[in-house]
Amino acid sequence: MKVVRVVLGILFEIVASLVMIGWGVVYLVLFRIYRSPEIYHSWEKGDKNPVLMIHAYFQNASNYWLMKARLRRDGWSHLYTLTFSPPWASIPVLSQQVKARIDKILDKTGAKKVDIIAHSMGGLVSRYYIKKLMGDKKVSRLITLTSPLAGTYAAYLWLGSCARDMRPGSKFLKELDFRPEEFPRLSQTAIYSALDELMIPHHSAATGNKEIDIFLPYRGHAAFLYSPRAYQEVRERLKA
Repeated sequence: MKVVRVVLGILFEIVASLVMIGWGVVYLVLFRIYRSPEIYHSWEKGDKNPVLMIHAYFQNASNYWLMKARLRRDGWSHLYTLTFSPPWASIPVLSQQVKARIDKILDKTGAKKVDIIAHSMGGLVSRYYIKKLMGDKKVSRLITLTSPLAGTYAAYLWLGSCARDMRPGSKFLKELDFRPEEFPRLSQTAIYSALDELMIPHHSAATGNKEIDIFLPYRGHAAFLYSPRAYQEVRERLKA
């Protein structure tokens, strides 16, 4: 039975990766041709927090098309994304873009705080923002999806300053020294998998705190964006 689930997980990952890459390329082309105006709805008491979805290494906002649709169906009306530029910048530089985005969301909507969903590298960008840029005062929930919280050896194959930041034992990770217990008012969740081909070792995407970590054994890296089970965990943490 485990072998079957592993095989199905691998097949799901292949399809998910093709969809993510294909749609990402289409999005970049369309984004250069036509930029639709961004709409901000006023946040009212009783509304769910605005949700900012932060993408992975060398990806873009298109990664979250399905998760946005699912959240909208389930009652979330304030949903936002961003695309890092340039994608190879260091994580501290990318975190400044997150700061600007969140400041704009809070200013335009009138909301008090945002919730963050962050895939892969987005988790480290979010952590830097929370710890170094006083983001803990503006973020209520942080949900990381297979993020290299302790680095990944796969980053040795990648290019750019952000790739160097994601290598285990990097200067960036040592200086960040993010400890979940430092932020008791921040709801934190780290979802990870043993089948993730880009998290080496896979437990680098966990915090070591059983109250925070959620283990989904048969999900690949891209599959977290499309998996119904992963989405269910995200939705429940946003509702908590």
